[in-house]
Amino acid sequence: MKIIIIGAGITGITSALFAKKIGYKEIYLYERSKLIGGILKDANFENQVSFLPNCQYFDAKSPIFEVIDKNLFYEFNHLYGSYSKFNNNLITRSDYAGPIFFSNSNDIITQKEKHLIGNVHEYFDAYPDWISRQLNLLFKKFSQKELIHSSCLSSIQMQRIFIEDRINEVYKLKNKDIAYDEIYGLPRKDIGLKKTKSCLPNGGFDNLFKNIYLDLLDKNIKLNLGENIDPVFTEDGFKLISKGKKINSPKDLVVWTADPNKFLLMENPPLRYSPVEMNNFYFKTNIKQKNPVYIQVFDLNSPLLRIFTYGNSFVIEALKNNLSEDQIKDQVLSIISKFEYYSSNLSLKTKKIYKRTEKRFTLFSPDIFRKLNKLSLLDIQKTNLICTPWHFYTRDMRIKNIFNKIRDFNSKKLI
Repeated sequence: MKIIIIGAGITGITSALFAKKIGYKEIYLYERSKLIGGILKDANFENQVSFLPNCQYFDAKSPIFEVIDKNLFYEFNHLYGSYSKFNNNLITRSDYAGPIFFSNSNDIITQKEKHLIGNVHEYFDAYPDWISRQLNLLFKKFSQKELIHSSCLSSIQMQRIFIEDRINEVYKLKNKDIAYDEIYGLPRKDIGLKKTKSCLPNGGFDNLFKNIYLDLLDKNIKLNLGENIDPVFTEDGFKLISKGKKINSPKDLVVWTADPNKFLLMENPPLRYSPVEMNNFYFKTNIKQKNPVYIQVFDLNSPLLRIFTYGNSFVIEALKNNLSEDQIKDQVLSIISKFEYYSSNLSLKTKKIYKRTEKRFTLFSPDIFRKLNKLSLLDIQKTNLICTPWHFYTRDMRIKNIFNKIRDFNSKKLI
């Protein structure tokens, strides 16, 4: 039996390696671009300066390590922080990554009906007014709250807020009512969870995928790079079309890990993502960090979203803006000076700041959410098609879901 995997990002690659591990003999991996790795590509400037693209960690217990050599990675303590500024009140913490509020005795219990599976406006409406007003203003920097599904809040770390002065009360509410557990968060130590560890590739993502490429060839996984595949549903079943020709048979298992746009465009009217326009800044310093760290920034008056540091490298993720490089650097220095992770005399002396503009497709409508969910629930035994559950927040959750479906499909075909 043949398995055809569309998309040679980390999800498609690990799916191919997992299929090989459980006994598939014929494995075909198709990729539209000329390189494997998908979005996990280093940011290279002037052919001599290289950075990790942004904060793209793997959990130390990620399912990718079932099929990829963990020695290609280094492991570290997962360190993070939140810089939260609402109503001109600044709160910083090194044990929480989402928005943080101080209640000043305001009520944190809401009598509103909680609509948590809808748009962002409905999600924020579950909070008391003094919180929802600030969150609505903050989200306005990204998109219109009525047009975006609430599950997208996870990708910008806004799915749960922490009330710093009401820890015990929030803990009781979270245990009493799942609705409160959905909207309020607590630091890991306050709910009895251990610290976690994460991994990044030694030498960057480009080096990682050079090694993985050789492993794919060694395992006789047939790579087809630079090939554009179109999915087609017909009365005769699901088809993959390349250069006008069908490439799958009714017995083949198809795993679609590439982006879902081709499925969304099949709808009437066609469905489309709402891209977020980003300006990312990269620079090196003379001071080297022992441990990678990221700081989430929640400030109505700043375009900065995240500051990610590793080694002597700084990666600044920001919304599109007109700030000068010096203004960006000043904001970064002001923010990180509030955190214990950084030296008190850090000056951010750097020869050059590099800038890269990109569009991120992290926000989608409730209609797209329903379509993605529908694709992930297709009857595999009838369609022979597995689609990535793109609406799942973490990459690990998506990969684990695909692994389980490939294993389940294989076991049922062997019966």
